[in-house]
Amino acid sequence: MDDISDYTLNEVATDYNAGFVGSLAKMYDMYGGEPLENWPQPEDFRAPEDDIVEYFCRGWIIYEGFGTLNLLLQVNNRSGWPPTVKDKLSVRYFMDLSEVFEAGGSVNDVQITLGQSEGAKLEGLKHYKDNIYYFTVDFTGTKIMPAEWEMCEKDAHVSIKYRDGIPGSNENDWSYQNLRRDPDYDAVSFAGLTPYIPVYDNGVLLWGEEPLSDGNTPEPSPEPTPTDPAITYGDLNGDGKVNSTDFGILKRAILGNVAPGTNMAAGDLNRDGNVNSTDLAILRRYLLRIITSIPI
Repeated sequence: MDDISDYTLNEVATDYNAGFVGSLAKMYDMYGGEPLENWPQPEDFRAPEDDIVEYFCRGWIIYEGFGTLNLLLQVNNRSGWPPTVKDKLSVRYFMDLSEVFEAGGSVNDVQITLGQSEGAKLEGLKHYKDNIYYFTVDFTGTKIMPAEWEMCEKDAHVSIKYRDGIPGSNENDWSYQNLRRDPDYDAVSFAGLTPYIPVYDNGVLLWGEEPLSDGNTPEPSPEPTPTDPAITYGDLNGDGKVNSTDFGILKRAILGNVAPGTNMAAGDLNRDGNVNSTDLAILRRYLLRIITSIPI
């Protein structure tokens, strides 16, 4: 018996759908018909309630006081369009050190240490702009994937301490915003989600918000690659449109079936020099209007 809540035994796969598609194809062959105009539309692929954040960081304050802030940071991969394994995710915590400098202190008066973690490494404070610095919790080498809870989220405990006599405060930190004090380890919950601790994939911003800047890119993120004006990104068949046809062409190309005349350069939507499942995910998000422009 079909039971949508029992996805293990009732999950619809391609072999299940093949019968319906084959029957429709035969009916069209026998009785004809006219294709629907302007169909499908992006909203036909995905229900509004399915517009969830796929990559994000959850953050909580474990302890705060006496010149110390202890944090629990948790990077999440809940990708589903398509499900993607990531092994180069990292998060950044942005700090405003204005009060440290005003007191005559320096960056060396701020101690960042990594406690218990699930495969993370710590990169110390680096300058962003003005009095804003950031440290990075890097999970490179640790596979994070949309599977059971131990695999879709990874934790790291980080401690921020100020040298005695330095009036350090974190309340003016960009990344301090929205932090909660009630850790939640439920892998289906979004409690603690904060865009102010951005998530990066191989050093490139994937999700979240960096501090407002004057256009300077914080190191070590790579400089954006100039867009080639001769390329209409996403238009793989060169018909002047970016639509579901291009999505199908890109999907087949990634599987090794490149159609004649396919402009593969138009499929490199993150401009990393490769055309792969990451680009397919970007194109899908664009068609679903989750993002408004490509390339990224």
